[in-house]
Amino acid sequence: MHIDTNGPMGARIFRSIWNIPFLSRKAIFNFIYDLFILLFSTCNYLIGLPK
Repeated sequence: MHIDTNGPMGARIFRSIWNIPFLSRKAIFNFIYDLFILLFSTCNYLIGLPK
């Protein structure tokens, strides 16, 4: 699909398309990172409990 980047509207659409995946990647990465930290601390807590 070709987007006309000469016009201001085309440039805006093009910029939006480039920004969305970047923000999504960042959000997904942060989510996975938080989940991993939570899981890790939970495992440490469970392992640390006296049996």
